[in-house]
Amino acid sequence: MQTTPSTSALAQFSNLPDEAGARMPLACSVLGCSSATVWRLAKSQKIIARKISQGVTVFNVGSIRALLNGTK
Repeated sequence: MQTTPSTSALAQFSNLPDEAGARMPLACSVLGCSSATVWRLAKSQKIIARKISQGVTVFNVGSIRALLNGTK
């Protein structure tokens, strides 16, 4: 089930350190794409995915910023 991140989570994205991990709903909202596209980006190594437990993956905030800035 896909959830939508809170407005405060989106507002706080710019304050997160590059080493932080963003869950799927936040990554989708920031990138403006579907979860399937986020998985494709991770598979093609354009963003870094890290599994933190069974069924939970986070996406590296720094790699998301680099993709948005066109530096990756």
